[in-house]
Formats: sequence, C-alpha cells, structure tokens
Amino acid sequence: MDDESYANIVFANSPEKNPKVQEQREDTVYAEVKTADISSQPISTEERICNPCQNGWKNYMSSCYKFQMTDFPWTTWNKGKTNCSQLGAHLVIIDTKEEQEYINNHTRYYYDDFHGYWFGLSKSHAGKWHWVNGSELNGGNWKDNRDDGNCAMTMPSSDPSRSWAAKNCAMENRWICETEALHWPQG
Repeated sequence: MDDESYANIVFANSPEKNPKVQEQREDTVYAEVKTADISSQPISTEERICNPCQNGWKNYMSSCYKFQMTDFPWTTWNKGKTNCSQLGAHLVIIDTKEEQEYINNHTRYYYDDFHGYWFGLSKSHAGKWHWVNGSELNGGNWKDNRDDGNCAMTMPSSDPSRSWAAKNCAMENRWICETEALHWPQG
C-alpha cells in the first residue's frame, strides 16, 4: 500500500473569476491534503456502548432501578431508604400506571404472600402519605387498608392498580431503589 493518498478536489461553485487565483487556491488545498497525516490503518470497529444505568440496574423510561433481591435479601423500610441513598438513589417513587406495571413485571416471581418490596412512600405523623422527595400522595394503587402501617410496599399481583399495602416500617422486606438515567443530547 502506498504511503501517500490523493483526493480529487473540485471547486464547483467558486466565486473566484481570476483563473490564476483559482489555480493557486487549488494548488494550496491540494498540497494541504497531500501532506496531511492520514493514517492508512483501518479504523477500529469496536463500539463503546454507553449504558444509561450502572451495572446491575435496569433502565425504564428516564430512570434506573435496582431491585434489591440477592445482596441484601430483607431489611426495614428505613434501612432500605439508607441503602438507596448510599447508592446515590432513593426508594422508588411510582409516578404512573406504566411504572407500576414495569415494577410488577420485574418483581412478580420474587415475593411470597406476606412480603413484597418497599418503595418510597411513608405516612407522616399527621397521617398523610408522602413520597421520599417530600411530595404528597394523590391517589395510589392500594390493595388493602392503608391504615395498617406507616410504610408502603408493593406486592406483585395480577392487578397492578391494587398492589400497594401499608405495613409496619420495622417489617423486613426487599426494596427497590431508583435514580435518574443518564441522558445524551440528540445528534
């Protein structure tokens, strides 16, 4: 393979009327292309894949979720909240029906009839339910009486709209952390 490569450069719509100036311009560009350091080595085809979530986290919409099932199989609501915070996250805030369905689909096979997954909802001393970000609950997907406890867990069921249960915060369950996914500008 030759060490030099050449390119055909065409000045199709050059506004220059003087042929001598046009020729000098073409010679200059040609010389720059000829002496440019262009590698004859093939470009690597290995692609780096940038994931929106860390390893072990699952991506859905604009969030990353960590379903705590194996590393720490059971814990209280407060310890789950602390663990999420240590991971740079928070207990999951379930904003939409679709998010609840996503969570149900990823927890369906990892619970029993008495345990579920803690998420980021708890009752204040005033008796109102608040998310871990401080916002007040409007509505909800309650299965049972929401006065049975001060912390909320989701129990996968065939009906995601009735999968929340109020439980004693000292009860040990698994938990789900959530953090914002990385975003890249559209190019």
